Amino acid sequence: MRLLQEFFDGNELQKQLVVAYLIGRAIPESAFKFLKPSSSAEETGVWASWCTFGKNYEPNNYNTYYKDAVTVNPLFWNTRDDYAPRELNKGGVGLKFTMVAQPVDAQKHGGILWISKPNVKGKLFLKNMVQRKWVLKLFLAVLLNIILLLPLIIPYIERANQVSLYTYEQIQGTLLTP
Repeated sequence: MRLLQEFFDGNELQKQLVVAYLIGRAIPESAFKFLKPSSSAEETGVWASWCTFGKNYEPNNYNTYYKDAVTVNPLFWNTRDDYAPRELNKGGVGLKFTMVAQPVDAQKHGGILWISKPNVKGKLFLKNMVQRKWVLKLFLAVLLNIILLLPLIIPYIERANQVSLYTYEQIQGTLLTP
């Protein structure tokens, strides 16, 4: 978001922006001065953000974090509250990176996006969002992957730190200014 605010919002680069995807971030209406949320699939120079939850579920921090967020429904590409049936969904990525046609519906609910249980292979194993058991399984799977990949990643991290690839100032210094 900071990158958009500093380099795109009201600057020449905004004219070159197609769309900024800020998925999973609760973006308040006041986040940008000139960049606007998407209002159609054909519009450019805009941003889109949504935080997805199971239908009829509101997270515990809804009122403090999500309630006033601007949400773009990715099936309509606008901020309308209308229900979008899964038939409008052009598809998603399933197991083994296969195409899944019409996997899920969507409806904007305040500052979040509600979806029904996805229509994908293995959907019988998906748990109700309120039960949240799948979150623990996902966390453990990610943790296991990190533990397994850490010996492979550490040499690259050490090398990157030696040559200072991670400093914001160095990245910013390489950008061309208009």
